[in-house]
Amino acid sequence: MRKIGIVVGVFLLLGILYYLYQKDEGPVGPPTSPVLTPVESKAVEPAVKVTQPPPPPPTPKVDVVKEDIEEKSTPPPPPPPVQIEQPEPKTAEQPGEEPPVVQPPPEMIPPPIKIHKELIPKNIEIIRVYYENDFTGPGRKIGFDINGSGFTKEFEDMIEVDSGHPAVKVVNLKLKTLNQIHGSLHVGKKVPTTAIFPQVLIKEKVVFRAKRPFAVIRPGEVLNLAITEMGQSGREGRFRVFTNLTKKMFKDFSIISSTPTIRILNLKPTLPYLVDADIIIGRATAGSYDLTVKLKDKKIWERSGFIRIVAPNVGDSGLAQHIFPVDKYHRPGDKARFVVHGSGFRPTDVNLLSIKVSGWETTPSTFTYVAPGRMEVSFDVPLSAAVSGYNLHVMNGDKSILKKSDAFVVVGNNWTRSLKLDPSLVPGGKSTLILEGRDMDPSFISSIQIEVDEPYLFIDPFILQNEKKATAQIIAGPNVAPGDYWVKLKTENGPISPHFGSIIRIINKK
Repeated sequence: MRKIGIVVGVFLLLGILYYLYQKDEGPVGPPTSPVLTPVESKAVEPAVKVTQPPPPPPTPKVDVVKEDIEEKSTPPPPPPPVQIEQPEPKTAEQPGEEPPVVQPPPEMIPPPIKIHKELIPKNIEIIRVYYENDFTGPGRKIGFDINGSGFTKEFEDMIEVDSGHPAVKVVNLKLKTLNQIHGSLHVGKKVPTTAIFPQVLIKEKVVFRAKRPFAVIRPGEVLNLAITEMGQSGREGRFRVFTNLTKKMFKDFSIISSTPTIRILNLKPTLPYLVDADIIIGRATAGSYDLTVKLKDKKIWERSGFIRIVAPNVGDSGLAQHIFPVDKYHRPGDKARFVVHGSGFRPTDVNLLSIKVSGWETTPSTFTYVAPGRMEVSFDVPLSAAVSGYNLHVMNGDKSILKKSDAFVVVGNNWTRSLKLDPSLVPGGKSTLILEGRDMDPSFISSIQIEVDEPYLFIDPFILQNEKKATAQIIAGPNVAPGDYWVKLKTENGPISPHFGSIIRIINKK
């Protein structure tokens, strides 16, 4: 019995030890698979032995400081501003007006000369020179017109037309209408790439010089490269190359910058004389960068320092480079609107800037952020503003960072902007003359007298449609020659000269 008691005690002790082992080491809750004792688990050999990596060490706790969070969430600094070493892009003064086509480099613009208008006979005026084509090559010819009023056969015989270059000849000069003398420009084969400004002479003295040139570009050469549009960021845009290429040449044509962070993309030709392209300026470091134009490996044009990475003049990263008006001509009480082009602008920069107009004590203005390369600004023209042209400054605090001379003009009442035809007029047809202006009143419109040199152009009196527009019917006789005609307007107080001219063109019947 004593032995039996010892055996029972041993088994009871083993049971208690097993219970304690399961309590400390076993799974919590009901088992999902049979529970094996340590003895049994040693006897079972797994089919595949998988070695598990040791668990990762626990992530140490770090005291996070508020300043650290703010520093990590701060965006990277913007790239430095970009300045393109170009004159302000040529823009039209009114919507729908085409900007000048030929944009020569400064070295091709002739110096001012004395114009002897006193030699032009009375009742005769010269207004402009107009080209059938603005670009040509050596050995070619283009037609051109001298427009004005009162032209006669005697005047045609009196004048001499100088092409502006000794190797370009003026031929077949002929009176076409009382407002138009037509001729042809024959370009010599050795004329270099250049811009040319024709002149009209009487008694060997210049009485008129064309304000707008035509260009001669030799094959495979470049006249100039000009920015035509800047993007919203101020770091991309479009430019135009004035060149002379065949389709075969264009395949070898390339534009290269002196740094890979400035890319030239999407070359689009209008052959033979124009190539448009996109420019994208990356995070280039401070300095000047060049553009080079090549045909295969041959350099045909280069502009040093065309692009410069410069210090900002607005805030931490902005550069205001150009300002131009949405409409240059205003009446007192108007809201004048301007666009500021540049790069690196931030929304908060509008709080730094103001406008100063020469001659005005104060100019309360409102700047609006549009994009990193564009801001808009507006201000009210005072009711007391005198009729005059005004210079404008963009101010950053007390410092002028951008100046535009003759930025806008305050005009008087009954100011006339333009005279145009709608629809086109043909011999034997009729159309409507549209006179546009500002604050035109009924008495002014009814007092306008209309004169034309062509006796078979018939124009009714103007009728006021609103303070900005008056209209008149015009009829061309069937024998009226196609060409340019100057419609002269006047009142008892003197001639009326619409700012954008009053020459109309009668076209051939289709």
